[in-house]
Amino acid sequence: MKKYFIALSLIVLSCCFHAQNQNEIDINEVQPEILTIGLGTGYNSFFGDYVKPENVSPFTNIRSAYFITIEKRLGKTFSIQLNGSKGYVSDNERSIIVQNNRNFESDLLQIGTNFILNFDNDLLIKRKSTFAPYIAAGFSFLKFDSYGDLIDGDNNTYHYWDNGQIWNVSQSDTSSSETQLVRDYSYETLLTDSITEYSRTSFAIPLTLGFKFKLNNTIDGRIFGTYNLALTDWIDNASENDNNDKFAFIGFSINYKFRKANKAEKEKYKDVDLKMLNSADQDNDGVEDLNDNCSQTPNGVKVDEKGCPVDDDFDGVPNYLDQQLNTPKGANVDELGREITDSLINDRIFLRDSIETETNKVFSDTTETGSILKGLNRIENDNSIEPEIKKELIALLSPADSNKDGRLSKDEITLAINSFFDGNDNFTVENLYDLIDYYFDQN
Repeated sequence: MKKYFIALSLIVLSCCFHAQNQNEIDINEVQPEILTIGLGTGYNSFFGDYVKPENVSPFTNIRSAYFITIEKRLGKTFSIQLNGSKGYVSDNERSIIVQNNRNFESDLLQIGTNFILNFDNDLLIKRKSTFAPYIAAGFSFLKFDSYGDLIDGDNNTYHYWDNGQIWNVSQSDTSSSETQLVRDYSYETLLTDSITEYSRTSFAIPLTLGFKFKLNNTIDGRIFGTYNLALTDWIDNASENDNNDKFAFIGFSINYKFRKANKAEKEKYKDVDLKMLNSADQDNDGVEDLNDNCSQTPNGVKVDEKGCPVDDDFDGVPNYLDQQLNTPKGANVDELGREITDSLINDRIFLRDSIETETNKVFSDTTETGSILKGLNRIENDNSIEPEIKKELIALLSPADSNKDGRLSKDEITLAINSFFDGNDNFTVENLYDLIDYYFDQN
């Protein structure tokens, strides 16, 4: 038990430290609580009619219990709570008086309601405080069934002798068949009173003192103690004084707060047509964006059910870019969907060599201002140049200022021109002219 409380204290301290670092905005103003649901466990300790030996703590007969709570905060100060618990209570008596060696254990069902006074009400303690006490009182229904440990596992009845020992026969029995027994603490016998037929249901008045510590805006922990005043004196199957039975409960719970939606956040999206967003089709291919795996399909291109361009020969190049629509299955293709053959490889090598020749002829280090434009015009009008070479020379362009200093060096313009002819960047002829003119005008 001691270890349990030490561990619990460490948890509380760490949680409090964490909670102090939370946002200082009062969440209760932005998102008020709706309901709080808690789950917890703890221990019962019973106080009844049995006489304890001297120097024995009344807390020696503790038994476990678990519970669930549903709480509604009524303004800043008060709350109403519904709770249900299931557990056990027990007591044991040892005495030199033979008839005062009794024991019992009872399962205990408790269902009720509590009225809570919260101290974190912005009067005594700030509502957003990490740590706050509370008190509660209520009324609950009890159901119990008391059993005693009267026989051992071999069905031998316990007989208590005035020397404190337990035997299988009474102390006055002079037979030679006596055997000393040891209790097995198995409560197997339903207890009844020989005179009074009492009810096994009753009520109780629980009185609670507890402490709350906030882990975050939706979860808090609670440690509390409840003293239950039962309205019956028969839980332990004994009624020998004018006092009803009592039992104490010490427990711990974790509680989750359900809150209203953030009004400010809701206002942000009040004009958003969610239905329209769900049915949007940005590329107008007939497949909604939520289901479209290819969201930027060019206009007019035929697509499949996933919104991707149709590729009938499954070569990885869609039909609208494929220059060979019936490529054999498994064949390696180029970016235009053409099967890669020795002839195609040779043509591409020849094309690259031709491009390098034209590059060196048109764009050289000795070119003077204005001659580049003339060279490009010659390329456009010269029908002797291969059409594919002409296309490579005038169709691609990209920014060339690689060091972003606002000037173009000879190396940068050379790289830009080479990139243009290599087809590595998305250049346009017009932008390439502008870059070249800028290169000469800046000097």
